[in-house]
Parts: sequence; structure tokens; C-alpha cells
Amino acid sequence: MPPPRLRFAPMRVLFITGLTGFGLGGARTEEIRLLRRAAQAGCETAMCSDVLADELAGTRHFRLDYPPGERAAGQADAAVAAFAPEVVHVVGGGIRFLATCDRQLRAVPWVFTAHNVPPAERILSRFHGNSHLHYAVRNTLALPSVWSWRKFLKRGKFARTICHSNTVARRLEEVGCPTEKIVEIPFGSELPPAAFAQDPAQPTVFPPGAYPRLLTIAGLAHHKGQFDAVRMAGRLMPDFPKLSYCLIGMTRDRNYRAFLEKTIRDLGLAERVMLLHAASEAAKFSALREADLYIQPSHEEGFCIAFLEAAMLTPRLIGADTGAIAAMAANDVMARVAPPGNIAALESAARELLARQADPPAIIQRRQRLRASYSWDAYLAAHLQAYRDALS
Repeated sequence: MPPPRLRFAPMRVLFITGLTGFGLGGARTEEIRLLRRAAQAGCETAMCSDVLADELAGTRHFRLDYPPGERAAGQADAAVAAFAPEVVHVVGGGIRFLATCDRQLRAVPWVFTAHNVPPAERILSRFHGNSHLHYAVRNTLALPSVWSWRKFLKRGKFARTICHSNTVARRLEEVGCPTEKIVEIPFGSELPPAAFAQDPAQPTVFPPGAYPRLLTIAGLAHHKGQFDAVRMAGRLMPDFPKLSYCLIGMTRDRNYRAFLEKTIRDLGLAERVMLLHAASEAAKFSALREADLYIQPSHEEGFCIAFLEAAMLTPRLIGADTGAIAAMAANDVMARVAPPGNIAALESAARELLARQADPPAIIQRRQRLRASYSWDAYLAAHLQAYRDALS
């Protein structure tokens, strides 16, 4: 269903992104969704990017080099001059690109989306066996970026910064962003009807007779915490000899994938834990319906759509306390939240939940609650309000 038409004069909004239109991932998906819904609601929209994504066919487009380089300032100026926006929304890009936008967008109110704050979710392909050392080295290497973000957030002329969880809002405050400029806008909940319908032609990812069937969906990288959940599965094996654990996700760090594979072999779990590098949407939805327990062991998240989707289909949920996971799991008797990186807490939560009988009506109630709390209509309305606030 398209968003309702606006009850006020439509705004002219220019979206600028330092991401490539050829790419994949949540940030690119978000900018496409946001632009399309704003246009459907009556806003006049345009996109400044390297190429126009296929999903935005027909949208007015202005060229921006990828990655943004020396010509980015002039290209942004040209887009603003040609489109004459009332508000500019910068949806994706690193600190250098944001600093360029801050210099060039002095004549027009602008906002930007902070999916997370450095060094969070930065990949370091070393020290996977020791998280304390891994993050100490990563964070040290990221110090120049962190300092640049601090300077930009304290002095930048942006009107608002939009984030998607209280976790990121706190991080923005910690690095010096004025509180009054931070707007927290959660993502919405949306699964296609096919996600809820069992397809007999879709093969299962779990072996016959497996119990419990555990599942995690996340890109393979250290900050997603799969190592913790694999170790937890190893602790459960003596009491659950038919356990099966499936990890679905694109390989974002090959060294981390190799480390996981070695850990699985060393723990004697090669027959019980499987890594699926890429899976179709149908396969993921089938796995979510079949799983007895979904685990999101992430150390760092900006929101975590994967956990929200799992909550719609899987009876039992464990998530680490990052992103919006704790908010999504609040007051849910079949969901538990653990400190990031705490394997013992994951194990305790898993044993507690697996001792509880699944309740299908409770899942239906959970869906209704989450759909009410995480609405794409509310997401759009909050963005439009942020634009109006920027204008004022």
C-alpha cells in the first residue's frame, strides 16, 4: 500500500549518497525505499549518485563519482543548483564525503543518516580468537576516523542526524553530537506473504530429526559474533546430541570465515554446524519458519532487521544487547537479551528458552505488536517531520 498523500505543501528533497547504485546491503536498500516512499507521498525527489538504481527508474538523477573524489564538491553544487531542493538528505558515505557536503551545503538545510558511528562495525581481519585484542587493535587503527567524526559532529552545519536505534543515538552523543540534532527513527517491519507460507518444493536446511534447530542470519564478520554462538552450540551438544545449527550470511571477511570453519572442526561440530555463504530469500524464510531458536549474537548493530524478521517467524529468540534488539525483545517471554560477547549468557538463555513449549498464538501476537511498533508509514512520517524541522 502506498503512503498517504501529504496534507501540506510537498517538499523538494534531494537525496545524495556516497554509496554505489550497483551495490548491495541495508544502507542502499534504505535509500531506495525512502526515496520511493517520499515520492509516493507527494514530495518532489531527485537522486545524486554514481548510477541510478533500477528500482528508481524515472527519478531525476544527477551524477556523482564513486567513490566520491575531488569532483564531488562541484557535482553536489551542480545538483543543488539544477534541482533547487528545499532539503538535502545525505544517506550514505564516509566522513570525508560528509565533510565535503558540510562545506558545499551551507545554503540549503541538510540532514544525514548515521547507520553507526566509527569504529563500530569496521572490519579488521586479524585476532579473531581474542575479541579484546581484536577490538583494541581495530579501535586504535580507527582513531583518525573517530577524531574526524568528533570534529564533524560538534561543528557541522547539518540540521539533523538520523539514526535507527537508541544504541547509535547514545554513540552519537558520546562523540559530541548535539542531542537536539539527533533523531531516532526505527526501521519498519515488512515481510512478503510468501515468507509465512510453507513451500513443499523448498528443501530444508536442517537434517531430518534435528533438535533443536538453531539459526543465525548475518554477514560473516567478527562484529556479528558468530564465533560466540558456535562456542555456545558446542556447550549444548552433550545435552542435545541431535542439535543442528545453520549460519546464513554473505562472507564479508574471508579470514573470519576460515576461522569459523576451523573452530567448528576443532569443536567436533562439522556434522552439526553448517555455513551457507549465500541463500535465496525463499531458503531464508523457510529456515526461519523451521528453526526452534533464532540467535543474533552480534557485538555491534545499528538496528538489526534480521532480528526483526526472525521475530515474525521463529518462536524463540536470543539477541545481544546492541542496535534495537533489546527494544524488539522487550516484554516477550520467548525472547532473551544477552550482553555482547557473553557466551555463558547465550548458553543460559538458550537452555531456558528450549525448556519452554512453543506457543503459535504467541507468535501471532508478537507479529501484531512489532508491526504496530515498527511501521514503514511511521518511518516515512518521521523523516518528513525531520525535514520540516530542518526547514524551520
